[in-house]
Amino acid sequence: SGNKISRRLTERLIHDISEGVDQLPILQHALNQIWHAAANGKEEMDLIHYAMVGGMSSTELPDDQVDRFEQWFENLNAKIKECYRQPNLQNVLDSHANKLYESAAESYRNKTGKSLADEDAKSIIKKAFTCLTKIDQSRAVRNRMTLQEIVNILGKPEFDTTIVGAVLNVFREPGNTFIRPFSNENPDSLALQADQVLDITHESLIRNWVYLEEWAKEEFDNYSVSLDFEKQLKRWVESDKSAGFLLSIGPLTYFEAWYNNVNPNTSWIARYLPEDIEQNKKLKKAEITLHTTQEFLKKSARKHIVTRTIVQYGPRKMATVVALIALFIFSSFALQNYFQRQNAYVLKEIKEQSLALTNRPKTNFFSRALLQAELLKSGSTSIDEIILSADDSVTKINVINRLAATLILQGQTEPKLLIQKSLVSADSLLNAYPINRLRNTEKLTLLLKEINYLRGSLALAYVYNPSAKIDSLQKRNGLRSAQIVNQILGLRPAGFKEVSQLNLALENAINHQALTTEELQNVLEVLSPFENSSPSVWVKTIYAKDKLDIRGFSDYGFKFNGLYQQLAYLYAAQGNSAKALQCIDSLLKYNQSYYQNDYTAMADNVSNIAAVFYLNDKT
Repeated sequence: SGNKISRRLTERLIHDISEGVDQLPILQHALNQIWHAAANGKEEMDLIHYAMVGGMSSTELPDDQVDRFEQWFENLNAKIKECYRQPNLQNVLDSHANKLYESAAESYRNKTGKSLADEDAKSIIKKAFTCLTKIDQSRAVRNRMTLQEIVNILGKPEFDTTIVGAVLNVFREPGNTFIRPFSNENPDSLALQADQVLDITHESLIRNWVYLEEWAKEEFDNYSVSLDFEKQLKRWVESDKSAGFLLSIGPLTYFEAWYNNVNPNTSWIARYLPEDIEQNKKLKKAEITLHTTQEFLKKSARKHIVTRTIVQYGPRKMATVVALIALFIFSSFALQNYFQRQNAYVLKEIKEQSLALTNRPKTNFFSRALLQAELLKSGSTSIDEIILSADDSVTKINVINRLAATLILQGQTEPKLLIQKSLVSADSLLNAYPINRLRNTEKLTLLLKEINYLRGSLALAYVYNPSAKIDSLQKRNGLRSAQIVNQILGLRPAGFKEVSQLNLALENAINHQALTTEELQNVLEVLSPFENSSPSVWVKTIYAKDKLDIRGFSDYGFKFNGLYQQLAYLYAAQGNSAKALQCIDSLLKYNQSYYQNDYTAMADNVSNIAAVFYLNDKT
């Protein structure tokens, strides 16, 4: 039955074809993939093979094919399974490209024997396909480019043409022909040369691979912003770089965010210069433009340093900062000036006095972190040196936690290495702390606050840089949250008052599925009146009905209402919908006069509880 196609598959394909310019290439691609799924045509092409390439759901398969499909699907790894979420003919191409994208790093490792992180492989693929597309009259089209040009725009010295070419090979292989030139059984065809021109096979890929469509739009948006920025830059240069033509704070913030996101290099700038300019002249002009851009942004930022500091930290905190700076007889302008002059004596004095603040209990944490962050970014000190300046382990954690938060708030993703090292250092210091041996209420409270502080820093860092490393740190901190929750509820220490902090840790542990089944039940037995009809005095005191669960700098909050919101989360994590609903009924009965009786608009609403069911696969 080689190279045969069943009648029912033919009828299904005809049924699934819709209107649109891409229907022929989509159908051709689907048939090609079905042929490969059918052991390169050795089996009769049938509905099961259509399901294997993401064209139809397994629930629509004939009964005699369901078991085989499910066994095959079960052997796929989790990332590949995710590519089958929306099976249909229009999705076959998208699903195929996604599978290659998700497995590119593994393919590289298998074929070269060398290591490469998943996020690095994905970064290479995104940049390569972005280079191979362009927007022409509001439509994404193909854009031919040499491998060397792509590597230059990528701008990462650790990834040369050999590595980038090897990563892209998965998109050139037989059956995966998304990029020309295609490879074949000849080993020489696998090694792309630096001057070889790469090209996307068909523009239907741009329109039907969702990731690529998004990347192309993102690149066009970045280019459009660069045109706006170029006008501002030109005005400043033509004014002989007058301070009067520096960016105001609004446009500065906007263009800084664009610059940090795009991180343009000379090759990226040269790509968008007129095509009639010789390449060497393009690169020279681009180099001048990049240098002028950096100077323009730096001088504009310097103009607004005081305003930005006040906006970021508020007048009250700024008063503390000013007092500290006055104590050491320099203003923020003087500090910046000293750093620019690189006066060794002044830097030494500033460094010593800033590090000395570490062990002064009355020092404002944020002011200290602000000073130490500037020292760190100037290269005048190191994270290890700042940690060593602290006398005890809790202070070390406190210092590095605030420093990590300050670096993230200031630069979002940059300086990347310093942000990552500060977060890893905070994680390591907390990990070394013997939580299960703590008995002292004050020390338990201090550590609880630091774990929650790191939770906030990691969450913000992940928003700006959703990397596997930060995700791993979040999960580790989730386990740490579970550990300290278990310790506090097990001890129920006298004098413990930080119930809001305890709730934050509990929610973090639940969000990261860090509590075991046994631990969830133990927590419920301590806290829940449904499990224990006579809760302890400790629970009744800290979760008194009329207390507010205070959150944030504005001290907003809602009444605990007998702890039922937290209990609903715990029962949701167990998958116990009956008890979760009972908790919601209690919330509604003992509510705090919801505005217009609208429970859904409050912080303690059912959507958050439903999310816990979903996170724990209890839906």
